[in-house]
Amino acid sequence: MTPLTTRLATAMYGPELAQEMFRHGVRLLRQPLEWLRPAGSTFVTGTTTDSTPPNPDVVVSAACVDHCEADTRRLAATVLADLAHSAAVARLLDRPLLFLIGIGEEIRVVPGGHELASAWHEVARHVERLFDRLNTPVGSRLVHTDEDALWKAVSTTAESDRSDLPNDRLDGLYHLLDESAFPRGTPYTYFYDYYRANVAHYRRPVVEHVMGLCPDGVLIVENAQQIKAVAEARRLNGIWPTHHLVTLPAPGRFGGERATRSAGRDRILLADLLQDPVKTLDGADPDVQVFWRSVIGLFERSCSEGSLS
Repeated sequence: MTPLTTRLATAMYGPELAQEMFRHGVRLLRQPLEWLRPAGSTFVTGTTTDSTPPNPDVVVSAACVDHCEADTRRLAATVLADLAHSAAVARLLDRPLLFLIGIGEEIRVVPGGHELASAWHEVARHVERLFDRLNTPVGSRLVHTDEDALWKAVSTTAESDRSDLPNDRLDGLYHLLDESAFPRGTPYTYFYDYYRANVAHYRRPVVEHVMGLCPDGVLIVENAQQIKAVAEARRLNGIWPTHHLVTLPAPGRFGGERATRSAGRDRILLADLLQDPVKTLDGADPDVQVFWRSVIGLFERSCSEGSLS
């Protein structure tokens, strides 16, 4: 990692992140990956591959939107980072990008979700408009998991995984260092099915349902908060190549929290960053400003250039 990435990762997770990544099969990067230099080096923290460029059939990523509660005005700027980082990697490797938006889980698994279906679809359209601005490789697709055929593939895969991915393996799936076992012991047991569907995003049957046969597997570009979910998918995929390029979670204004979980003045909203990045980042931690300026620059380059290499 670069010194900037190290400082931001430590501010959000503490010094134990490297050990936690190692536990889940991820190698912490001590030096930036040479093949990624054209895209900048401020966003990658670890990888499951060696230092050479991987050769997947597809690059897979997703936008975290659950935090917005079906309101586009509440979308965190993290969406822009997810798009910029995954598109840059796909273009460097010249591989199609599969970008997922998990609104199917919000509509079909969360109690009462159907009542917000139209609002969740507007969230997906909002992200899709940004995706459509990107100059991604031929064959790239954005999909949302509420599409009937895709949801059938996701839910069928999740159900077939149930015996190999029991509830106790899903406890604390998105908690890295705080020892939380959520949703164990809470009324929110529907999250077990929600998490199983999340893991299915990276499973071979789902990827190939959307993209066709992918014998050379996938490179998943997701932030460190997803390392457990990706590790479970990698285990379930068996010999099918499932590599993970681990990115730095996008930070809030003061650097100590992820942007998706920050609140008040620490929050960085997508709409604000797109409308007036200078004003939005004014007063933010200096490292945070560098991170977000890098994201904006990378997104703009991905919109205007044919190649980053």
